Amino acid sequence: MREYRIKRGYNPDINSLVKEYFGVEGNVEEGLKFFFDGIGEIFIKREGQKLYIETRPSGKE
Repeated sequence: MREYRIKRGYNPDINSLVKEYFGVEGNVEEGLKFFFDGIGEIFIKREGQKLYIETRPSGKE
C-alpha cells in the first residue's frame, strides 16, 4: 500500500476524480474498493491529508 500526502491548503475532490477516470462512485473517506481492467483490484482511502492507494494485479491473490 502506498501513502501519498496532499499539500497543505489543497483540497482536491478525489471522489470526482475517481468517477471521471474510472467511472466508479463511492466515498473515498470510508474506503473505496473496485476492479478496473488492465490494472486489477484498486483500494483507495483518504484520511485527512493522507491518501492510501493499494493495487493488486488481476489474476493474483
